[in-house]
Amino acid sequence: MKTLYVSDLDGTLLRRDGTLSPYTLGTINSLIDDGVYFTYAAARSFASAARVTRGLRLSLPAVAYGGALIVRPDTGQAVSWTTVPQEDARDLIRAFRELGLSPIVYSLIGGTDRVSWVTTRVNDGVRNYLDSRRGDPRLRPVTDEAELYRGEPFYFTCIGERAELLPLFQRFSGDERFNVSLQQELYREEYWCEITSAAASKAGAVARIKSIFGFDRVVSFGDTESDLGMFRVSDEGYAVAGAAPALRDAATAVIGSNSADGVALWLSEHAQRSVPDGVRHDNGDPAELAEPALRLLPAEDRAKACCFTGHRSITPAERNALIPRLGLLVLELYGKGYRRFYIGGAYGFDMLAGLAVVAAIRNGCSDIELVLAYPFPGHDSRWQEHDRALLRRIASYAAEEVNVCPAYFPGAYAVRNRYMIEHTSACVAYYLPGREQSGTGQTVRLAEQAGHKVFMI
Repeated sequence: MKTLYVSDLDGTLLRRDGTLSPYTLGTINSLIDDGVYFTYAAARSFASAARVTRGLRLSLPAVAYGGALIVRPDTGQAVSWTTVPQEDARDLIRAFRELGLSPIVYSLIGGTDRVSWVTTRVNDGVRNYLDSRRGDPRLRPVTDEAELYRGEPFYFTCIGERAELLPLFQRFSGDERFNVSLQQELYREEYWCEITSAAASKAGAVARIKSIFGFDRVVSFGDTESDLGMFRVSDEGYAVAGAAPALRDAATAVIGSNSADGVALWLSEHAQRSVPDGVRHDNGDPAELAEPALRLLPAEDRAKACCFTGHRSITPAERNALIPRLGLLVLELYGKGYRRFYIGGAYGFDMLAGLAVVAAIRNGCSDIELVLAYPFPGHDSRWQEHDRALLRRIASYAAEEVNVCPAYFPGAYAVRNRYMIEHTSACVAYYLPGREQSGTGQTVRLAEQAGHKVFMI
């Protein structure tokens, strides 16, 4: 199936400093090159989003202004938009006049988004906003109100004190024609009252991209309640660690945080590559021919060795079910003569498998050799501290720790998986249907190719 992967930016794909980490940038570009369909849905303007995602090689349109615009990433031109209908805009303009407010108006003029304001109606908050965007080609200062509303407006914002903006918010917050918010600027005293058409939403924009490009499924990523609508139109929705409680409750699962490359790590494990038209899946497939042959250790050296592979995203319910099953399976494998257990050291299933092996060691199976096979040095450097502490606890029981690759590169996790298969004769897999193109699916196929005993859990 053809799957669209779409991520929120701030708090989800971007780090806390509002940038993409080198790992996230490199991983997602590599996945896009491999045929993964990825884009983002941002509350930011496209100009702002393009700056913080510079270097990301998008081929699909991106969502900007919270869904008001869908924009071509190469030209910045809007290809679809949701403006405020003329009659609704007139009601807003009438309210601005009655309340003595002068908004900043975002409009489509000549197919390009422009930002207009009246130069004689600038307060400290508006001045700070404009100062932070000096040199932005979208800026369009005007000297009279009539020119302020030229074009097709899609976003209005008033910046000022809460008391002066509250009447505007109260007038339209219950109006089904609009999305209205009133919130304080994060690092300053002033408030913002923002208004768009109710039809402008990330959910609507993502649904349009899905329809236009003929995607079968949508998988989305977010961190705040503003992403709830996008989750509802997605087949799977993943909340990053630290996301709003309401979004976590609605999520398929919670993944790593934005500061720990959570989205990129999830995609590297689960994203489905698309096969270009004309590429065959038989012995003549050049991709298959380019894959190096497995270099298995001699059978006698692998006979008592088993590896584990599984998905990184584990729901609380899955975790509760997996822990006792893994514990029993490790003891069963021990009873069958397995003594060397390879764990990949990643999020999710790897950690649960590591804990199960540690429990067996602590409960009398002292001759077990636990091997932690890391993809590259520092693979956990962006994890949250409690996750790193858990890995250190597991590592304290390891007989051996191996960095399979000397440094990160986009295929490092796949090389790690091959290493574990080459050193073992059995594989325990937590492998869910529909994830054939995931790293776990690829590892299971390698295990079957190598003639391993595969234990599905």
